[in-house]
Amino acid sequence: IYLDAVWEGFIPVSKNLYWYLTAYFCIFFFIPFFNRAIAALNDKQLKVIGVSVFLLFCILQLLAKREVFYTNRGYSALWLALLYILGGILKRTEFLQKVKGYALVALYLLFVAITWAEKYIVDYLNINMPLDEARKSCLVEYTSPTVLLSAVMLLVFFQSLK
Repeated sequence: IYLDAVWEGFIPVSKNLYWYLTAYFCIFFFIPFFNRAIAALNDKQLKVIGVSVFLLFCILQLLAKREVFYTNRGYSALWLALLYILGGILKRTEFLQKVKGYALVALYLLFVAITWAEKYIVDYLNINMPLDEARKSCLVEYTSPTVLLSAVMLLVFFQSLK
C-alpha cells in the first residue's frame, strides 16, 4: 500500500488525482499543433471555429439537458483543449478589443448575476427548470455559456490593461 501511495505521488496523472494536471498533461502534446492551426487559419475561419465551439459545447449541451460531448462539466482534457483554442482565437482575432473596459466589466457582472440568479431560483426557490434532476443548476458549470462568456470578458478586460 505504501509503494502505491508513493507511485501516485510521483505520477498523479496515472490515477487522475488532479483533474487539471491530468487534462493539461493530455493536451500538452497537442499545443504545438493547436498553435500552428491557429496561426494558419484566417480570421473568418477562426471566428467560425470559435462560434461553433460555443454553440456545440455550451448551448447545445444546455438545450439537450445533458452532456452531449462528455466534457465532464468542464473537468476534462477536451474542454481544456477547447479553452486553449478559444484563447488563441481571441488573441489572434483581437475579438472585443475595441470594447471599453467598463463595458467588459459590466458584461462580466451581468453574466455572473444570471448564473447565480439561475442557481438561486433552482436551488432555493425549488423551481425546477427543464433540466436533468442530477444536474439541478446547469449554469454553474464550466461549460455553461454564462461562465464561459464571463471568463472571456475578464480575459479581454485584463488583456487591455496597460
